[in-house]
Amino acid sequence: MKRLLSLLAVLPLFVLSIATAQAAHATTKTRTFSCTADAFQACSFANDPGWDVYNNTWNDPAMPPNSYTLFANSHSDWELLANQETCPTLDCAVEAYVSSQYNYDNKAGSQEVGHIKYMSSYFSETMPTGNLTTNGFDAEAAYDIWLNNYGIEVMIWVDNQGQTPAGSVIGTARLAGREYTIYKAGNTYSFILKQNLTHGEIDILPVLQWLTANKYVADSSYMTQFNFGFEICSTNSKTDRLAVNALTLQQRFK
Repeated sequence: MKRLLSLLAVLPLFVLSIATAQAAHATTKTRTFSCTADAFQACSFANDPGWDVYNNTWNDPAMPPNSYTLFANSHSDWELLANQETCPTLDCAVEAYVSSQYNYDNKAGSQEVGHIKYMSSYFSETMPTGNLTTNGFDAEAAYDIWLNNYGIEVMIWVDNQGQTPAGSVIGTARLAGREYTIYKAGNTYSFILKQNLTHGEIDILPVLQWLTANKYVADSSYMTQFNFGFEICSTNSKTDRLAVNALTLQQRFK
């Protein structure tokens, strides 16, 4: 009888352990997505007009043995499993920019910067933290806006994990309550948030107006493409998950 009581005393703990393990398994269940895209492929959706999500591994050696696999349900719900080899130096080049893309008419005289009444975006993203020195990770989450048939590039970095912008500093600005350091490299202008955000509202029009007010961009420059995603340099030769959890674009032209 004594042995039976001991067994009964242990049994509830055993049952509890099974239940706990099942609960843990349920919370880590793999999500399902309606589209999968490998390198240089895109996902687009009939119920998400104007948008696609492009697995743009544009810069060698972002090719095998490196691996980038995109899974998407829409431009505002996708994740990337990225395995990029370790960067051999602390000056690490961008190997891929995987992003949601919205395309404009891309015609002179159409959708000009000077005719934007408002343009803002809400984002929510998930990515690892670190840098090349601490854990070998090097990437940033950023908006990438193209003007004049890809002749001018305007980036807004919202979450910088180890990256250094190209070019040199041309100014600082407080725009719509956000503090930026501004870099110029050729026809690329990078607005770097002074405090990293993983989610929030970014007022894009004041960024473009700063460029026009300071004579870097003409009012007559026209919109070509709007992007949000991740520039990736290194994941230290291991697979990391980067995800866009929400993304909106509110805009109106005069």
